[in-house]
Amino acid sequence: DEEEERVFFKTVYAFRAYEHYALSLLARAQHDWAQVSATHRALVPGMTQKFVFTRECIAANARFLSAIVAPIPFENAEAPDLSTEESEQVPHASHEHAHGAGEAGGNSTGRSQQHAHTHAHERAHEHTYDHAHDHAQEHAHDHAHDHAHESGRESGGSGRYGKGLDMDKVKTTLKQFMREWSSLGAAERDACFQPILEELEKRLPIRGEQDMHKYSVVVPGGGLGRLAWECVRRGYVSQGNEFSYFMLLASNFVLNKTEKDSFKIYPFVHQTANVYELKNQFQEVIIPDVDTAAIPQGSNFSMAAGDFVEAYVDHETWDCVASCFFIDTARNIIEYVQTIYDILKPGGVWINLGPLLYHWTEIPGELSIELSFEELRQVILSIGFVIEKEERKDCVYDDVPGSMMQTVYHTVFFVATKPP
Repeated sequence: DEEEERVFFKTVYAFRAYEHYALSLLARAQHDWAQVSATHRALVPGMTQKFVFTRECIAANARFLSAIVAPIPFENAEAPDLSTEESEQVPHASHEHAHGAGEAGGNSTGRSQQHAHTHAHERAHEHTYDHAHDHAQEHAHDHAHDHAHESGRESGGSGRYGKGLDMDKVKTTLKQFMREWSSLGAAERDACFQPILEELEKRLPIRGEQDMHKYSVVVPGGGLGRLAWECVRRGYVSQGNEFSYFMLLASNFVLNKTEKDSFKIYPFVHQTANVYELKNQFQEVIIPDVDTAAIPQGSNFSMAAGDFVEAYVDHETWDCVASCFFIDTARNIIEYVQTIYDILKPGGVWINLGPLLYHWTEIPGELSIELSFEELRQVILSIGFVIEKEERKDCVYDDVPGSMMQTVYHTVFFVATKPP
């Protein structure tokens, strides 16, 4: 599909164009500083060194991003126009997701015939990309992007309308690596992932070898794959589901091409607002913080590309749906609830944690069904779920260390089961 290919290569070009873009921001900052009087410049003697270090951080980020897309040939692809402002709209609140169906326990197939990648212990298999899904919509749900943007302005951001290549999504990808695959993001991950994993192990326990790979878990809105990886590491059949090529390319890289502590990145180098100390802006992040190949022998682990509702159409296939900061990415959240109910086996469990930011709100021409949790709870019960646990939990998303501004989500955490 030509349009699908265009979107794919646009994402590749975005990663490759980062350095040019970032250096243009730096040049503007240097130009602006030169307009300040010599008397005033003398009051901040460290500014020259700050610019030097900014350039070094940009170079490190660029090397990392180039490594992600290095294996992808695109010599014959038409380069996107970097000079014109596109009319595509980025959802008001986005969390980049992009993987669809594959095999869960052997019998889950997607409507669009997604090619699920199985990440074997020996890394014998790698990501394949689903070009069947209509990415031409290009409203890539950058859930990470919008949840992260709540915490403060970045310099040179293109806001909701991308210039040529959407560099906001590239910068979000760097922050998402911090959240999912660094020790710096551990506390943030633990607040979101640990309650889900604890409930999973409580309700579908792996008591020994006889239970290994017995239960299947799907993680919609899987981002860079950490939550799905944590599930497979505990002995579950696990599949992440994602929508965005930014997340797909990056998750493929971290799961298949990296070793523990093999890259240093600087996700906050462009964060110029609400910076308390320079060390926060120039925070070094080492990734990944684990050996991603360290999963049990014989594990069934995959990341599948596609829209969640379109990809998961086989009923009674999964033992658990584990959703984290996901359900508010829906245009019609009721459709999400129905899909989750349909794909769960009788007795299956849905574990959810997240807010209701509603990513399509105020986007002209886009459907956006926005329910209160009170209304959503009634939908969940009416469709047939039994809610066995409901709590409020405070979480942050892609939090900037030491920032003078922090957004805390008072999320809802619930466990719902499908009757046997």
